[in-house]
Amino acid sequence: MFLRNSGVTYSLAVLDRHVLDFMKEMGLYSGPANHISGLSAYGRYESDLRSYAERLGAAVGLLDWAIWIVMRVFKGARKEIAA
Repeated sequence: MFLRNSGVTYSLAVLDRHVLDFMKEMGLYSGPANHISGLSAYGRYESDLRSYAERLGAAVGLLDWAIWIVMRVFKGARKEIAA
């Protein structure tokens, strides 16, 4: 996360719960909702997100950041509507 957030590289993704929820919605992830167990599984799903980003013409780190922001706002709005 530090390397991406400091601008050193945008070739890494941080697969947190917001990104995993997005990936699940897009059919890119089918595991447990909030975590990935094991380094090899993490690498596989990061690679899947990287391929998705390449199809969009975006760096995976920037796409990850955008997904994180949008999903946080979306989830917050959904909670407000439900209340």
